[in-house]
Amino acid sequence: MKTLLKTALLSATLATSLSALTFEYPQLYKDPKVMGMGGANVAVGGHASALFYNPAALSYIPREYGIEVELLNVSAAWNENSVGSISDVLSGEFGGFAKDFSDATDEPPVVTGDPDTDETLAMLDVLDKYMGKNIHFDANDFTSVSRKGEKTAFAIGGLAGANFDFRTHRGFGADGVMEIQGIVYYGAAFGMSRDFSEVEIGKYILNDFSLGLGIKQINYGSINQAFSISQLIDKDFEDNVQDNYLKEGTSTVYDLGGTYKVTPNFIAGMSVMNIGGVGDQDAVYIPMTVNAGVGYLKRWEGHKFFNQVRLAADYIDIAKGYDQDTDMIKRTRLGAGVNVWDGWFSTMSLRGGLYQGAPTYGLNLRLLLLQVAYASYEEEVGAYAGQEKDRRHMVNITFGW
Repeated sequence: MKTLLKTALLSATLATSLSALTFEYPQLYKDPKVMGMGGANVAVGGHASALFYNPAALSYIPREYGIEVELLNVSAAWNENSVGSISDVLSGEFGGFAKDFSDATDEPPVVTGDPDTDETLAMLDVLDKYMGKNIHFDANDFTSVSRKGEKTAFAIGGLAGANFDFRTHRGFGADGVMEIQGIVYYGAAFGMSRDFSEVEIGKYILNDFSLGLGIKQINYGSINQAFSISQLIDKDFEDNVQDNYLKEGTSTVYDLGGTYKVTPNFIAGMSVMNIGGVGDQDAVYIPMTVNAGVGYLKRWEGHKFFNQVRLAADYIDIAKGYDQDTDMIKRTRLGAGVNVWDGWFSTMSLRGGLYQGAPTYGLNLRLLLLQVAYASYEEEVGAYAGQEKDRRHMVNITFGW
């Protein structure tokens, strides 16, 4: 756990969100393909990542795919305040707060000739440059195996990640100069779904519906703390965080879900996720949420070009488990996706949507066993949609079959 925290805080200057620092809704895992499609996935599923949206939607994994294995499924997301623009990251020339923080602590400009004083002055300059700005970075891996059988589907996977947010302000005394909220975690997730037909309930007969059950065990270390300038430049900063501010624990949560095919292509779904909650309520806490969605799935067998379309609309957290606010638009997701082409050698799909009232877009490209995905979305870190949007870039690399 300490190694994960040190890597997060010192190597990547990581970030995700919580109550005092931002009004962002914390999540364990965001699938880049789903985020490109506005974050809507309660009804349509079709991938192992349905474990984080609705386990019943595992039923829509294409049966002809057989066993799907993702040995490597690494994602990272950031805003430009943290490590620079997408072009900076792709070129390897990182910028933003990560570079400025590193320069201030490793090679501060010589001003007074006293190393400690010069480092303090350099750090104050960095904090002033990013005053009031949200600094975000997260990274995770979700390695999984999944399969759809004749009536039963399952997915099992291992999850690890780190998510943090930073914000600087003019603090004094106990208020500090920088707030840090975040979580590092690892654990396992399992879920399965079962298809049903011709089930008689009173006078009604239900066909083509699925029920799903999931379980996740997560070990975590989370933090919600303001730090002074002297603490930030302390050589034992990570040890101080580990010993005094990190809240560690284990959460076991359950997920329930259902989907119903209103027509062969139109689906309605509902899920109750993270029953019991993940994390520590004094630091980072992911509550139970009740979610609903509808979707449209259409596949044209035997076609190579434009052979699949996906439409989805979700409303998450119906019961207001996220207590940061009561905003409805923040809880709304809309999305669409289409396969441009789909063959044994390569597949390319495009996605777009609306997430918390802001546009999203994404691209997924597969070449044999390697997949690369990109998504861009805006996370609302304010208390209502449109107050303080934070544009983020997400890159994913997957090796599997």
